[in-house]
Amino acid sequence: MKQKRSNPAPLKLAIIRSSSIGDVVLATAAIQYATDWSLRRNQPVELHWIGRAPALELIRLYCPDVACHDVSTMERLERRSIASLPAEIDACIDLQGNLRSRRLANHIRRWHGANISRSDKRYAIRSLLVVCARIFGRTRLGLTCQTALGKFCPPTPQYQLAALAMAMALGEKSGTVNQIKPTLKAPEPDARLDRSITWLAIAPGASYPAKKAPAQVFEQIMGRCAGKLPPDKQIGIVLLGDQRERVDCNEIERRLSANQWDGPVLNLAGSTTLTETVAVLAGCRAILSNDSSLAHIAESLGKFAFMLFGPTTESFGFAPHLSGSRAFSASLGCRPCSKHGKTPCRYKDHECFRAIDARSAGDAMAEVFA
Repeated sequence: MKQKRSNPAPLKLAIIRSSSIGDVVLATAAIQYATDWSLRRNQPVELHWIGRAPALELIRLYCPDVACHDVSTMERLERRSIASLPAEIDACIDLQGNLRSRRLANHIRRWHGANISRSDKRYAIRSLLVVCARIFGRTRLGLTCQTALGKFCPPTPQYQLAALAMAMALGEKSGTVNQIKPTLKAPEPDARLDRSITWLAIAPGASYPAKKAPAQVFEQIMGRCAGKLPPDKQIGIVLLGDQRERVDCNEIERRLSANQWDGPVLNLAGSTTLTETVAVLAGCRAILSNDSSLAHIAESLGKFAFMLFGPTTESFGFAPHLSGSRAFSASLGCRPCSKHGKTPCRYKDHECFRAIDARSAGDAMAEVFA
């Protein structure tokens, strides 16, 4: 009698990414790639995501098949092996690429036998762009350098870099990542949003103060958008952010009220959990934000994102990817003044935000809502 063929043992992959709540977007792309690969090869895959809160909260919620591990615990390397990981790991994918993640990846390689693959983030070109911006500043030479160097740093989305690292770890060619798009299963929209109204989310916060556009910029964009909407079109605005961004949201709410915004304005800053924020985004048509994680989460829910780039640049892979989404920035030689927007503006005028064409941004948003 012919014996049944036993199922192959799952391929065990550890993925390191400990940056922000936007990690859930990278997680969905990595999981999609692993799932597609598993189906093509008839080989089960076991994924272990190494990150930090609050991103792990969303990954556990939207990616229940992924084992989550807190990087803070794993960075305690007193033990030879990390107890929460399997004894053997086939591959470790380092999506962070900094010194701490490299140290952790090397530890997993040493004690769990993992091969290491990393995202190709073109760190050298990125660093050179920042150095040129710091040296030449707002000069014609600075802008020329930024334009020339930008050709060597194509704006490949971060989620595609994550999929490329997965392809490398699984021994496949880069062409297999082209169809990967980060997608979250949309939750039921938050009950605080009236479903008879079309909603726009505004998120004025960011991970660093220098990445936050002044309230005046949001006011100008919304003023232009309101002027281009049909008279019978009513748009509701919901303001999102944590408790630290309550002041920013209050200021935008005040300005909208002063300009007699026609639709309702709902200020939820500091009054929603992370999962509730995702539910609010699920009930919106689009989001207007800085270069922040909420914009990427909104896109993964299928919502249009209109992103304002100041000290950071779209070419580092953080630009929106949906066809109806848009990124807005100013052509200045002093951009990018840092890789992630940590450095305060040395000119102290935030011209990188103030020089954004509010007319174009407002027109693009009105087109989506009209």
